[in-house]
Amino acid sequence: MTQLLAALCAGAGVRFGAPAPHGQPPADAARPQVMLLNGGEGGPVTRFDLPPDAAPAGGDGAPPTRFELPANATPVSGHATAETAGVWLDLRFAPGQPPSAQPVWNTRAYVLDDFLRPVPQGAVGDLYVAGAALARGYAGAPDATAERFVACPYGPDGDRMLRTDERAKRTSAGLLVVRDEDHRRSTGTARRVGRGSGDLGVLLPLRAEGSRPPLFCVHPAMGLAWGYRSLLRHLPPDLPVYGIQARGLAGPEPMPRSIDEMVTDYLLQIRTVQPTGPYHLIGSSFGGLLAQAIAARLSDQDEEVALLGVLDAYPGGVGRFVTTEERPPGDGPDERERAMPADMEAVRMGVDDRLRKNMAKVIRNASAFVPDHTPPSYPGDLLLFIATEDRPTELPVPVAIDSWRPCIGGDIDAHELAVGHYDMFQPEPAAHIGRVITAALEASADA
Repeated sequence: MTQLLAALCAGAGVRFGAPAPHGQPPADAARPQVMLLNGGEGGPVTRFDLPPDAAPAGGDGAPPTRFELPANATPVSGHATAETAGVWLDLRFAPGQPPSAQPVWNTRAYVLDDFLRPVPQGAVGDLYVAGAALARGYAGAPDATAERFVACPYGPDGDRMLRTDERAKRTSAGLLVVRDEDHRRSTGTARRVGRGSGDLGVLLPLRAEGSRPPLFCVHPAMGLAWGYRSLLRHLPPDLPVYGIQARGLAGPEPMPRSIDEMVTDYLLQIRTVQPTGPYHLIGSSFGGLLAQAIAARLSDQDEEVALLGVLDAYPGGVGRFVTTEERPPGDGPDERERAMPADMEAVRMGVDDRLRKNMAKVIRNASAFVPDHTPPSYPGDLLLFIATEDRPTELPVPVAIDSWRPCIGGDIDAHELAVGHYDMFQPEPAAHIGRVITAALEASADA
């Protein structure tokens, strides 16, 4: 029925295959025709061969690759999923061309890369669906819900989208081409995010294009900077954004023995992108201490630091987040999940066991020297974001703010967020953080 309505809404007729007199075209042959894929025969036909790599998706059983159609007919089909309660893509076919599709009314489709960024036109990416018909999740299955239903960075705050585990690309006309079974990522055999060395390099371009001085985002204790991508839609579109990630994620390599070594290494990486200031730096949790130490080093070298932002990190208090909540994974799956909350979104996206083990090594290495770190003196201002929902009893908000004063020479602009430490990159707090950072960037540019 959905395909029937789609055809009629397009202003075309629908042919069900009722035969016309032998040798005569149908009475309405001049009118554009749309034929359902299971329609019958009748009237003059054109042989219709689908390319072997473009068989239509959806439906029961293997789809046919050859049809006998009236000359002016356009076959249509619907692409459906249970999570949208039926058809969400309207598919059209043309001889010699792969099927093209567009979402049905009140539905949105996205073709994204591993970091939820739109892929270029013609490039193949992961297919996501969002909109009014999308379910909220799987009843009684929170793990499966977290795996497939993810925050949508292109909709309103709190919006969700479904990772369909299918691959697609966009044509020059903006239509979708859904790849065949050989190109899909099934749930059981999906390519795990983060296995490529480019995804795990120390310098991770989250958005490489832009005319402004970049924003560099330093990793938390787990070593990954993927979480910062949730800020992208709330930052100026012409602002390049780079993640700074830990050594040792991609494989065995020499590990740092102090925060001072990490600062030296990360500054070398930053300067491959931006040799001189003004510099913009933010860091989350353990990354906040690293960002502050990098800013202090730059200041000692007479470089300008126009922005230093810290997300819920404090001198002396960061050990809580490195040695307790972010301790290396235990033997059981429940312990492992609880041990990695700071990067739980990345885990749910499919971090493989090899990367999990490397992340544990990164934490073990840092835990040997982080608790003894004393932040250096930094003469500039600090933009501080404070999670208020799970504050340690020994570190209430006023104490947390004051803990930075001995090592910050400028003003401390504190912003309280009614979320937990590990929820800073959820849609609502991420939007707030992005707006504050944007305002600070604009103010520094005008100064």
